[in-house]
Amino acid sequence: MNRAIQTLILIVGTLPLGCGDAKPAGPAKGKANLAVTVVAVPKTGAKPFKAYQTDQERAAHASHSTGELELVNYEHLDEVVVWLDSSGSPAKSTSELRVAVNPKPAKAPLFATSVGTNATIENKGAKPMRVYSVSEGNEFDLGSLAPGEAKSQRLALPGFIELLDGETFDVLARVYVVGGRDARVTRSGEVITFRDLDPGTYRINAWHERLPGGERSITLAPDVVREIDLPIGVNALPKVD
Repeated sequence: MNRAIQTLILIVGTLPLGCGDAKPAGPAKGKANLAVTVVAVPKTGAKPFKAYQTDQERAAHASHSTGELELVNYEHLDEVVVWLDSSGSPAKSTSELRVAVNPKPAKAPLFATSVGTNATIENKGAKPMRVYSVSEGNEFDLGSLAPGEAKSQRLALPGFIELLDGETFDVLARVYVVGGRDARVTRSGEVITFRDLDPGTYRINAWHERLPGGERSITLAPDVVREIDLPIGVNALPKVD
């Protein structure tokens, strides 16, 4: 297992009102707001994040490896997907998602959406490009897209999708599809607010490509702004003998 997973606790929580962003506006009458902040905290005793300056430095470290894998940067953890599940109201699918793809991206962008979304994928490159996915449950092949051309694909099942270049096999973009609602991509230290929710019980979920996810339930009353902490990580996992 990746040592990053073994040494990280990811906490999805909230900053006290008045810290970070300005105090959010209240909800609409009879509704509730839920403000959430993602905070990444390494396990006690974990090695600090190692940022290599050159490929040569990385290779030198690998040649003298002690079995320890490079850790994620806890202070600037990005690309965390947060979403809600509700027992009181049906999940609301994002009806459209636009994904622009370019050949050989420096880093494939990450998008988040709900099951049933129609993803419109547009070729932003200067040459025709075949775009396809072999991700389980969401396999498809859009064929060749001319420069500026876009095609749509319904995302049928929850899970992680990589959009691939048919010529180079590069990952052009990534999409995390949730079975719930209001999926957001956020980072540690950033406050996100789910606004004007119906009163009732919700489950807040967090996902990261390299780390374990977690969840916690909360009941929202009308006309309130709630804050919640959601500690997740390897400490909560059962030990395996």
